[in-house]
Amino acid sequence: MSATPPITELATRYLQPLAGLPHIRPHLRLHARVAAITRQDTDRLRTPNRDQATEAAPKAPDTRLTWAIRSDDHTRAFGGGDDDALPARGALGTGLQLLIDKGVVELAPGFKIRAVRTQPDGAGVELVALDKDGSERTIAADRVVAATGYRPDHTITGELRLDLDPILE
Repeated sequence: MSATPPITELATRYLQPLAGLPHIRPHLRLHARVAAITRQDTDRLRTPNRDQATEAAPKAPDTRLTWAIRSDDHTRAFGGGDDDALPARGALGTGLQLLIDKGVVELAPGFKIRAVRTQPDGAGVELVALDKDGSERTIAADRVVAATGYRPDHTITGELRLDLDPILE
């Protein structure tokens, strides 16, 4: 197994060329203030933008917030509320449920993204998923915030003998 390169080498050889690509450069946010970094079962990076985004919806009537989740059962994503073993997670889930109930955030359960297409006018993207009946379902967006912390589904590679870098898992 190969060792992870030093961060300076990673930045110079990979991140800087990647950031310079014309289809990536306009979407980068540099010098963002990071509110917290923690390490528990997975790494999580939290910025103040989540709260700012939810506050923006009532002020900008054309702003729509859609939370697309893979699971058909969204209740698990809200945590245990007041009874959650991790009080902050419970409070976050309760707050999220309130935003959905108020209509500030639209929930799209069972949305397993199969493709991302550029909108015809070039102003954003369309996230494409297939419903159970095989029909296509799309969400148009001018900004996508990907929730990290989930491990990818490597089921298809289960029988293959691969040497995957643990960071990529």
